[in-house]
Amino acid sequence: MMKPLILDFCEPRVGEEKPSYFYDESQDINVIELTNGKLIPFIDLDSPGPELETKTEVEREQEDISPQLFLELVTKTKVERERDDE
Repeated sequence: MMKPLILDFCEPRVGEEKPSYFYDESQDINVIELTNGKLIPFIDLDSPGPELETKTEVEREQEDISPQLFLELVTKTKVERERDDE
């Protein structure tokens, strides 16, 4: 079986990965220990941190047809008004 190409560009992790929360089995929820030793639920934080932040870049929808193409769709008919014979 072939190895995925993305694995050719992987980098080893450096440093220690320590999450800012841990699971409290007595409360059945992820909690954070404050500096005073108090445990508060992770979801009750005012700013939960990068673990829960999401960012989605969105481009507003635009017309698929440019205004110049509309000129090709316009039809014109030359009409002369009827006038009295003199």
